[in-house]
Amino acid sequence: MRRAIVAFVCLVVLGMPAGARGGVYQTFELEAWPPAADFRLFKLQLQERRDGLKTQARLDALLKKKASAGWTVADRINASALYIRLGKYLEAQAVLLEAERLDRRNFMVQCNLATVQLLLGENFAQAHARLEQALADWPTLVPGFTPEQLYWYRRVERIQLGLLRSYERMQGRPLRAEDLVEGLFPGVRFDGPFRVGGISPRMHDRLPPDVVPILKQLVLWMPQDNQLYWVLGEVLNANGEVLAAAEVFTDFGLPPLRSYSNPVLLAHRRELIQARAVLEALKPEDARLLLNVVSWRCALGAPVIGSAALEINTMTIPFEGGDTVPGAPVSGGGEPQPPASPRWLPDSKSAIAGFAAGILAGMLILMQIRELRRRFSA
Repeated sequence: MRRAIVAFVCLVVLGMPAGARGGVYQTFELEAWPPAADFRLFKLQLQERRDGLKTQARLDALLKKKASAGWTVADRINASALYIRLGKYLEAQAVLLEAERLDRRNFMVQCNLATVQLLLGENFAQAHARLEQALADWPTLVPGFTPEQLYWYRRVERIQLGLLRSYERMQGRPLRAEDLVEGLFPGVRFDGPFRVGGISPRMHDRLPPDVVPILKQLVLWMPQDNQLYWVLGEVLNANGEVLAAAEVFTDFGLPPLRSYSNPVLLAHRRELIQARAVLEALKPEDARLLLNVVSWRCALGAPVIGSAALEINTMTIPFEGGDTVPGAPVSGGGEPQPPASPRWLPDSKSAIAGFAAGILAGMLILMQIRELRRRFSA
């Protein structure tokens, strides 16, 4: 079976900006929380935040307001969020420092400032202190936010507070992938051979039950952080959401992410795309059964997923073995192959084994009856 080149967390993330992970708050659009469970809806939310033209248009409208009527604290918070989306971190910091002078205890000001300082790669200790202060002053009632929404954001901020500690320990050195995962979820290692559809139960126990929405929230806050987007793909796979994970890794083969050539990323991308082709050819219930058969016992490369599919009698071996997925073209072109016909009768080996087991069971029952008769007659 194919294995990943090395463990995901054993390499520095080459070619990816370290980026920062933290809250980026605004009041100009309704925030979906927790992020959409359906990955297609989540991608729409993410694309909205990556839309530079729409973001610039919103910022231009705010700048016109500033010229005519000046800015409130809320306007400065909104401008900082737009500047962050556009990658203009110095401008974001300037308007946030103005807002801080007007309202030092505003949690949105402090959280956005902490994020900007990390993005600028400076003063990690101060960024940590700002987020600690924001959590200490965390409100229970804010116009435009429900109490449940505020509790959710606080939970995610507390998770990413551990990441700030990692930045502090690194003291400005580039943050490696293992630092990122360890900072967010202490004790978690995606070690060993890559598994499509899961990680080792020991590591899975250390992930919080809401790990996927937490990572989605962080990605929505920092939509340009490609390293964090990669981690989301790994966590989706670890949580058994193989099709969503494959979509994340597919994005790394499309512009503008095509330039990333980390060998671990490429190896995981290849495995997930092959597994997706198999799973999409199955009925949903058969796909779930297939993952249950193999995800915990071994790495789920193309040969393994094919043999497991034979075990549940739903399809033929895919890809490199020469056989094809039902409905998929054969290698080298050609017409799609129909699914294998189900076997309604057991094969000869199964019939012989069943007959022998029946005889053995009958003999054991007969011996038990004789023993009971002997005891009663004694």
